[in-house]
Amino acid sequence: MLKLPSWLAVPLALPVATAVPGPAEAVLASGLRATNLRCEYRVNPLGVDTPRPRLSWVLESERRGEVQTAYRVLVASDAETLAKGQGDLWDSGKVASARSAQVEYAGRPLAAGQRVFWKVRLWGREDAPSPWSAPAYWQTGLPTPADWHGEWISADEAAEPGFAAILLRKTFQLAKPVVRATASVCGLGYHELFLNGQRIGDHQLDPGFTRYDRRLLYVTHDVTGALRPGENALGVRLGGGWYRLATPDLFGFQAAPWTAPPKLLLQLDLVHADGTTSRVVSDRSWKWATGEITFNCVRGGETHDLRLARPGWTSPAYADADWHAVVVQPPLASPSSEKVGEPN
Repeated sequence: MLKLPSWLAVPLALPVATAVPGPAEAVLASGLRATNLRCEYRVNPLGVDTPRPRLSWVLESERRGEVQTAYRVLVASDAETLAKGQGDLWDSGKVASARSAQVEYAGRPLAAGQRVFWKVRLWGREDAPSPWSAPAYWQTGLPTPADWHGEWISADEAAEPGFAAILLRKTFQLAKPVVRATASVCGLGYHELFLNGQRIGDHQLDPGFTRYDRRLLYVTHDVTGALRPGENALGVRLGGGWYRLATPDLFGFQAAPWTAPPKLLLQLDLVHADGTTSRVVSDRSWKWATGEITFNCVRGGETHDLRLARPGWTSPAYADADWHAVVVQPPLASPSSEKVGEPN
């Protein structure tokens, strides 16, 4: 019997059947996902005035050359509903489109000050859905005069505050826990907001400059974390800004048709743990005084006299018996939300 040499005894390689990945497996392998969700070009914005805000996201994938072929957006009235995969405000359904920017909200009308939650999933080249994105949210603003419940208030010019910065404060009681608190502020010309001794936000030179006799801007802050049970104190510092110049200006802004003493419109909307709501607004119950900033002007700078400082004036325990009653001013144009740009 013929015996083959050992070097010819080579194992025979036979073809082995392998599973072809389906669309879902291909999507998982590619890592297709939507990230960086934005509404009106901002991350989780507050004070969105437009009734049909524009949504956007960024497509990410581990695979080179991946493309978005479709999307589905869910918008819900609360985070729990969204987590269940339900869009009680808007379910776009699967939309065959590569668009990932300026996708207009097309759901149910939203109320002023309403916070809504949304997420998106995508389809790629294999026509299988990606996982849902991380949730995001936006909160509507106060787009009409009827949404504002406060009054414009100012110092009493008869007390001759001149061009000093104006300090305004109000104390209020919280008898029930608060789950969300939103402060909407228009302080002309510039303002700084304080709550219980804490400076709110990192903005400088708010609100942005406009033709104040035609358009006003307001700024929205989530101040939930600054509240405390019992007595609380709101404080606002007002400067003249471009609303009231103290020194002559090359362009004549000191004589602009809108020039007037600084004034404030504020609304603090509170949502309580039991589902009820309440609000604190600017009205005649506020008080005013001046402090260490005895002169302020965007052209002429500031003068500080630290002997006149009022330590603790933004805290609830501060004694304000010597402060003056504010003056309620005639209504101005309804402010619109400050939408563009990062804090100055």
